[in-house]
Amino acid sequence: MTTQRRTMSRTRNAPPTRSTRIPARTRRNPLPFILAGAGGGGVLLVGVVALALGSRPKVDKKKTVAETASMAAKKPVTSPQLHESGLQKCDEGLKLLLAAQTRIEARKHSGEEELRRLRLDLEEADRLLGEGLHEIDESKILGEVTRYTNAKSTVRKLLMELKS
Repeated sequence: MTTQRRTMSRTRNAPPTRSTRIPARTRRNPLPFILAGAGGGGVLLVGVVALALGSRPKVDKKKTVAETASMAAKKPVTSPQLHESGLQKCDEGLKLLLAAQTRIEARKHSGEEELRRLRLDLEEADRLLGEGLHEIDESKILGEVTRYTNAKSTVRKLLMELKS
């Protein structure tokens, strides 16, 4: 038995030979590299943003306070004459649309000349409604203009239908 022990102890402490396999290096985990790259990119992005925002010219606070005070003192200028003119134009356009209502309903059975006159009347109604709504908008007086905007969209749809 003693001889066996000696041989075992010799094989354990023996230097490695060519046939003995050396374990290969284990593969490294890529997560730390990914996190380091993302962190570095974030720091770089923050630096670029800080440089971009930091280069704004400094504004004098006294000037901005004075400008805001002057802007607050200004009130929107309203023009009742412009508003009335816009309403009159919208009413004329609406009257043209209502007058052409029977021709609109019978347009499928109408001839070329009748369709041309209908299209001209609708174009005139569209022009009047457009100008009137523009004047109402410029007058800065709030009012109910829904019927005029609905009439304008109806006229536009009819014109598209007649042109095709």
